[in-house]
Amino acid sequence: RVLVRRFNVAHRVALTDFDSRFSRLAYAAADFVLMPMRRDPCAMPCKIGQRYGALPIAYDAGAVHDCTAHLQMAADRGSGFLFEHFDANGLLWAVDQAMAFHQLPPEMRVPQVSRIMRESLVRFDPHYTSRQIIALYERVLNRPLVHCNPGPGVSTEAKEAA
Repeated sequence: RVLVRRFNVAHRVALTDFDSRFSRLAYAAADFVLMPMRRDPCAMPCKIGQRYGALPIAYDAGAVHDCTAHLQMAADRGSGFLFEHFDANGLLWAVDQAMAFHQLPPEMRVPQVSRIMRESLVRFDPHYTSRQIIALYERVLNRPLVHCNPGPGVSTEAKEAA
């Protein structure tokens, strides 16, 4: 809001307070999520976009790299459009790739978007992610994780909570 006032662009910019319902509608209505940042700590917009069928256009680094792979239709894999050179030409290349995909006939495009949406339901499920993290710790420790088992003298309520 400060920037809109400072640059006198209220006639060109729409602002609203955050609304989760509106946010979900925006993702659902979008075809792409543009993420041209060099570093992103969590890449949550990429993850959310994939769930709603809005494919990421992003720089291939960090958290984005962990949750998005460049779309390869012939191999039936990937989930967005990633550029490797962080400059205007790199971004333009990824946007061109996304636009070429968008112009494909629906019978070619829709199955890929549907696959990406289905895969994101599993890949970004918190329970699935938790199991992945536990498996990683078990590999690092070279042993299974032991769950805390309350011993004698612990109240019934505490045992049930454990």
